[in-house]
Amino acid sequence: MSLETMKKGRGIALVLVLFVMIILLLVTITLSSMAMTDNQISLKHYYAKKSFNLARSGIIRASAELKTNPNWGSSPVAHDFGDNGKYTVTVEFHTGDNGRGFWKVTSVGEIGEYKRTIYSWMELQSFSEYLYLTDSERGNVGGRYYTIWFTGNDQLDGPIHTNGYYSFYQNPNFANKVTSSNTGDSYYNQNKVTYRQGGRTYTDPAKFYHYYSNYNNDYPVALNDSPDFSFTGGVSEAEFPGGVSDIKDQADHTINGNVKYIKFLSNGYIEIKPKNKPKFTISSNDTTIFVKGHIQEVYGVVKGKVTVASTGNIKISKDITYSDDEVDMLGLVANNDIIVNTSPYKREDITIHGALMAMQGSFYVNDYNRGIDRGVLHVYGSITQKRRGPVGTFTTRGRYTGYHQKDYKYDPRLKFLRPPDFPTTGKVVVKAFLRDKGALGGD
Repeated sequence: MSLETMKKGRGIALVLVLFVMIILLLVTITLSSMAMTDNQISLKHYYAKKSFNLARSGIIRASAELKTNPNWGSSPVAHDFGDNGKYTVTVEFHTGDNGRGFWKVTSVGEIGEYKRTIYSWMELQSFSEYLYLTDSERGNVGGRYYTIWFTGNDQLDGPIHTNGYYSFYQNPNFANKVTSSNTGDSYYNQNKVTYRQGGRTYTDPAKFYHYYSNYNNDYPVALNDSPDFSFTGGVSEAEFPGGVSDIKDQADHTINGNVKYIKFLSNGYIEIKPKNKPKFTISSNDTTIFVKGHIQEVYGVVKGKVTVASTGNIKISKDITYSDDEVDMLGLVANNDIIVNTSPYKREDITIHGALMAMQGSFYVNDYNRGIDRGVLHVYGSITQKRRGPVGTFTTRGRYTGYHQKDYKYDPRLKFLRPPDFPTTGKVVVKAFLRDKGALGGD
């Protein structure tokens, strides 16, 4: 091999080495750039997440503060965590088309140059979120306690709960969740979460109820094969209201003394006849009526949104229905009892539309254990009572008094709406939630 040939070979090798070095340098630069880009993206994700969590902390604080201070946040409230960022919360109070108040909460989380915003709409939780709610299923009428049964003639279409325990005869029909806390139930062992009945011990919460004969004959069933039905005993207790004083403070009309009748008129007005005083008429448009006394009769066709509250009892002797069940809404709130006061010797169904609440008493039928079978008790709305009241009786031989057939249907609007000034649990609940897309399109 000549010297010239060797020089050419070395030159080509040097060029190849330089080429490879350039390629490696480019690859190194590219990889470094990619690593830096990935690191920047990771940092963006981190700070975007961090700022979002800060904003969420502001929402959590607002829900806690508004429970005791409805004016909290009317001026911006900031909390600074130093190098870990800060949040700023602003609260605006609004009144919806239905007259129901709610808060719009805006919370901004910031860390460095990163910022996230969360919008939340909150309100006080209503007591009308159950079709049927009792603190105890043991009836107490006239100072005597009764075991009150759900029977195979009963149909309840909506969520129900008791802090006490249920007694089932045959196969009562439920379309939604049925729960009990089993407070005061001697069959229930809260520490072991077991149930002892008929000489046997059970651990299945679906058996935490009193049967009439045995589990094979007496058990709840799904109304019309509803897929939403379930029964669970031993769950947490639900809260109950105290009295009617909060409604008194918000009332549009206050009446001192007993009232002979309150009649709802289909033209959007209410006729009221106080005892020993002239009758008068008021509008039923977003109206709250507070009576310091008993109300002897409530009936008619409701057109509008109305709450009627009494420091005593409220009696119902005729139908109460909505003119439009998609628009109209009624709340009946008695500090003591709500009483269906129909004739024990006349068979006639009765229909009641509204959210019914007996704060310290019961919803029951007068003379429930006398006379004949009065037919079907239809309720569209909700029933909340401190102690369950009896509405009828039955015998295994087929003799009935009162309304032994219950047809209760939940008004689904009550999950999100409530009558004017209707009692709440005092809990602040989030009804809607919206967040911005953030620095990188959201989480």
